[in-house]
Amino acid sequence: MDYPPLNKLNERENFRIELWDKVCEVHFLDFDNGQLSSLKYKNFDASLDNISLGGLKFVCAYNLPVNRDIIVEIRFTIKQNYFSLKGEILRKEEHKGKEVESIRYGVKFLELSAEDKERLHFVLNQLMLEKKDSAG
Repeated sequence: MDYPPLNKLNERENFRIELWDKVCEVHFLDFDNGQLSSLKYKNFDASLDNISLGGLKFVCAYNLPVNRDIIVEIRFTIKQNYFSLKGEILRKEEHKGKEVESIRYGVKFLELSAEDKERLHFVLNQLMLEKKDSAG
């Protein structure tokens, strides 16, 4: 797996919206790692951390090896819009606090339909306008 140069890691093609504690369901679809095959088609609950048109970050307690392809489907509802989006886990961030340990995973969307992209864009714009209104 090729990694982007460090100076490119934080450049984003799409704006991100922070979503604290928004519940989502992660459904495993495929693995490049045979040791994880028993997890195929299993689900677990997580929390959305942030989202953009290109992907999202979720938080959970599970420690997954991200050195191989892990394809997931993320299911969530934002502003009465249900989404079920396919993606690949590309990044893992471990956060250790005094009492709580959490792991954040960065997911890049795969095969996003034009309809889903348009709906997601609309919802993200709504959220951005609400945040601007509440800040101003």
